[in-house]
Order: sequence, then C-alpha cells, then structure tokens
Amino acid sequence: MRVRWASSVLVSAALGAVLLASACGSGEASGNASVNQSGPGATVTAPNASPISNATPAGSRTAAAGGSGSQEQGKPESIVATDNKWDKTTMAIQSGTAYTVTMQNKGAALHNWHVTGVKGADGKDITTAIIGGGQNASVTFTISQKGSFDYICDVHPVEMKGKLNVQ
Repeated sequence: MRVRWASSVLVSAALGAVLLASACGSGEASGNASVNQSGPGATVTAPNASPISNATPAGSRTAAAGGSGSQEQGKPESIVATDNKWDKTTMAIQSGTAYTVTMQNKGAALHNWHVTGVKGADGKDITTAIIGGGQNASVTFTISQKGSFDYICDVHPVEMKGKLNVQ
C-alpha cells in the first residue's frame, strides 16, 4: 500500500510540473504530456520544453507605455538569472527612452524577466519569453511615466523579484 501511494504521488507531482511548465508561456507547448498509471512502473512523458512560447520572439517585441514616435535609445541593459535569484535586484532607466534588456539564464530552471504594473502599447506586460538554462532573451520597451515598478520571474515570483526605477 505504501509503495502504491508513493508511486501515485510521484506521478501526480511529475504531471503537475509538466502542466505548470506548459501553462507558463503564452503560446502552446510543443507536444502533449502523457501519463501511464499502470502501477509501480508508472511513466510520465513530457513535451520538449525548449520553445514554450512562440507568441513573441526574443528581441522583436517593442512595448511603449506612451510617448511620441521619435525616441532616444538607452544603453542596453542585462540581467542574469540563476536558480533562483537575479544578479541585481534594482535597475534604473530614464523615462521616455527606449531600452533593450537582455536576460541571461545561467541556471538550470526555466526563467523570464517580467515588469509588472506597466503595460506596453500592445496592452501586455513588458516581458521576455520563458527560456531554459544557457539561453538569452531580450525585450525592447519604452516607459514614459516615472515611478518604481516590480520585475519578477513568472516561474519563481517569490524568490526572484526586483525594482525597475524609471526616472
């Protein structure tokens, strides 16, 4: 009885992890998860986790919270994600200036960089794609309003958070 329960818990946990990973992106996961619950030898087959989201290719998204057509380009910014923390928890930029932030995932887990509380011209949050270890993702955006905005990793929002100060 104890072995059957432990096997059931492991299968449930693995299926939950697969469903969480496929739900994190705004696109569709490539492939379907399947679970064989035939006893102690239960297996879980997970989809390939590389391109979780194809909704916004890295480096191609431009988000603006308002402003005019002609914009000054700010110095490119970078942030490094490891498991599970940022290399910096504060960043400062100038309002009305276009910035490109590149997130480098130097961890093993999936991560993204997501500024909350500010929407882009497309009505969506300023965010990179969720990427695996060893990959980079970029987002280009302009924020016209001054203030302090949170940034998080959507996969690890409690451990990975910081402040983007717009001056």
